[in-house]
Amino acid sequence: MYKVLLADDEIHVCQLIQYLVDWQGLGLELIAIASSGVDAFEQIVTQEPDIVISDIRMSGFSGIDLMEKVRGLGKDCRFVLISGYRQFEYAQKAIQYGVIDYVVKPIKKNELEAALQKAIRDLERKRRPDPAAAVPPPAEDTARYRRERLAADIQNGVLLLQDATTHRLREAYGMDFSGACYAMDWRFLCHGAYSDETFRMLEGKVAIWIEHQGELWFQDFVLLRDSSSLLLICVAAQDENLPGFHLIREECQAVISIFSGWEAVVGVSPLVEGQALDVPARAAQRACEEYLFDAGQNLHYSSDAARSIDDFHAVIGFDACARLVSAMQILDADAVCELLRDAFRIFQSQPQVSARAVFGYIDWVLGEINHSLSAFNSGEDSAAHYLDRTGLLHELAHLSSVGLVGSRLTVAVSAHLGQVRDAVRNTENQPVSIVKGIVARRYMEPLSLNDVAAEVNLNPVYLSVLFKKETGTNFKDYLTGVRIDTAKSLLRKKESLAEVAEKVGYKDAKYFSKLFTRVVGVNPTQYRKLYN
Repeated sequence: MYKVLLADDEIHVCQLIQYLVDWQGLGLELIAIASSGVDAFEQIVTQEPDIVISDIRMSGFSGIDLMEKVRGLGKDCRFVLISGYRQFEYAQKAIQYGVIDYVVKPIKKNELEAALQKAIRDLERKRRPDPAAAVPPPAEDTARYRRERLAADIQNGVLLLQDATTHRLREAYGMDFSGACYAMDWRFLCHGAYSDETFRMLEGKVAIWIEHQGELWFQDFVLLRDSSSLLLICVAAQDENLPGFHLIREECQAVISIFSGWEAVVGVSPLVEGQALDVPARAAQRACEEYLFDAGQNLHYSSDAARSIDDFHAVIGFDACARLVSAMQILDADAVCELLRDAFRIFQSQPQVSARAVFGYIDWVLGEINHSLSAFNSGEDSAAHYLDRTGLLHELAHLSSVGLVGSRLTVAVSAHLGQVRDAVRNTENQPVSIVKGIVARRYMEPLSLNDVAAEVNLNPVYLSVLFKKETGTNFKDYLTGVRIDTAKSLLRKKESLAEVAEKVGYKDAKYFSKLFTRVVGVNPTQYRKLYN
């Protein structure tokens, strides 16, 4: 049995929680009630509870302060925080100190017990190698069991969405998705920077809300989770169009509104008898993606999703894409940023551009950047030059508008390219000096820019730009100059034209003679006469 400490300076809240929770049924023991942050801290030190339920605002010190002090002592207890709406100014800090979950006032029995169960599961993970052993499976004849079985089969790949027809779901899972049935795609967006921990917590809270409230709203439903959204397949409780889409979304918005800047956005599409789930799922997802272009609109229907351009090349143009790649290859952060800004201005101005085109472009950009940066990677620091493509894509997918997405992408790319450029320029061995040394030693060999670029571990395009910037000439002309200067010295020593040509890297004496004449202004024979 796990020990629980309750901390709140409002006595009626403590009394409510004390009588609201089935402590024994959850395998918990309420060992103490603290009336202030200071009192709670003293009780934690002496009583060593496993779980602490604390209000975020208390006299003495806050729930955040309490968590910080307890963590400073090395105490391993789980915190569940209680807060009023829009009072969670220190949400990021709460996550930093390990809050397991939060409950919003007015406190509901199912939400509080769900948070406590989450804390119990986390404790069980430390005690048992198999955390699932602590939670008995639901009975096979319950609606919950059928929902969980279907969700598990889909998410584990046992059943593909394209094979999940209404007939198969009815026959194999006992779930009737006919009548007024809908797919609802849920996205959680942020108007600024956020942590992945925050996102996961919010997603989990909404999932819990749907599981607990779904039976009130729906005749049947199943909730599916992926890396970026929640997909809800649901049947209206009555044989009519599902009422209250806005109300359902607003209820879920209230669940996440404790974290400022977050917004729940929903896309809706009907499911027709005989269809597989992938059809309305894609349509709901596409409808939900309208948030990117319609800031402030948080409920979208599949019938309204009219954007038809999914190929970013058709909008941005191949020439602009090629210029962007060229700028990446030479680490020109300013040019890259300007081209990215141009692209997002186009995305915002074209009403037919879809979210798929935008994120297809972003994925391509990040792929091309890492491909370009691979030429600068060597040794132990190679991984440092790559952008976190997956992490950045995930972050951008939860920003609330095209403008925010474009700005964040531009800042991230610019900063990273600048870091790589500085790292390359600040290497111990200056690449241009090394190249000059290679040319001085090997001018008589067949030597190309690619050859020397490989030796100094640089992209040939970047090396070419860097070499010209520092020397005032390109690599080919520099190599030719070294060879011609050496040839002049050899010609003054009365060596044959063929010997001179071969010694400076040219097997064809006629070609050497023509090149010498173009560079020096006289042919090799005339040059020799000048010194004899």
